[in-house]
Amino acid sequence: MQGYGLLIASGAVPYERQIFASAMTAFAQQAGALEVADAVKELYVQQPA
Repeated sequence: MQGYGLLIASGAVPYERQIFASAMTAFAQQAGALEVADAVKELYVQQPA
C-alpha cells in the first residue's frame, strides 16, 4: 500500500478510487485495524491535492 501511495504522490500512476479501494480491501484482510488506519493515514498525507 505504501508503494502505491508513493507512486500516486510521484505522479507515476493516477489515483483511481476503485483500484485504491480494492487494494485497501485486500490489505485489510491481511492486517489488523491499527495497521490499516496507519496505512490509510499515510496514503492520504502523500496523495497530491
